[in-house]
Amino acid sequence: MNVRVVLAGLALVCGIAPAAAPARAVAQTNTWVAAGPAAGGLGLDEDLADYRWDTRPSAQWGGRVLAGRGPFAVGLCAWRAGTSQGTGLPGVEAEPQVALSALSAVGMVRVATPLGCEVWFGGQAGRLRASWEPGELVVATGGGAPVTVDFDDVDEWCLGFSAEVQRRLGRGLVVAVQAERSTFALETAHRRGDVIERDRDRFSLWSARVQLAWWWPL
Repeated sequence: MNVRVVLAGLALVCGIAPAAAPARAVAQTNTWVAAGPAAGGLGLDEDLADYRWDTRPSAQWGGRVLAGRGPFAVGLCAWRAGTSQGTGLPGVEAEPQVALSALSAVGMVRVATPLGCEVWFGGQAGRLRASWEPGELVVATGGGAPVTVDFDDVDEWCLGFSAEVQRRLGRGLVVAVQAERSTFALETAHRRGDVIERDRDRFSLWSARVQLAWWWPL
């Protein structure tokens, strides 16, 4: 008798063969996509106060799309926030509003699953943009021709890491509480006596957000 036929028959009798279908279903749901909006707060580096930035916490909103397989996930994250910056110029009372936005690639790994939740650590790298409104100010010079001060948009690379706790709510919904720290560099100018020294300094951002995402198995 053919050995393969005997083994197949034993497998059928013992219920081994029917178990293969659920195993394939598990493998399929091991790959997933999740996307949704997020909102929270942004904290600015206190050193930015030296350049007349308002470093008080401000509102932050955005969203994220992730694609995962098993304990690993990659995706894109975008957010936007705002603050203001004083000019220190005589006769200028209005403070330009600063819009901060970022778009980053994200990589994450699940490290624990306590009490029905999932704990994830991740890192991100992307571009940060700072833009000012108004983009220019006209300053009187005390009898001479007025001077126009331009506030050009700034685009810089930003790097960071994050930690979050996720929990499934059912009906394909997932809620995540996220904490993130990122850094970026800016060209700066310091006055030392009568000399203006230009440098490139690195600053930090801290974020705390809550995301509600829709989760789809693939």
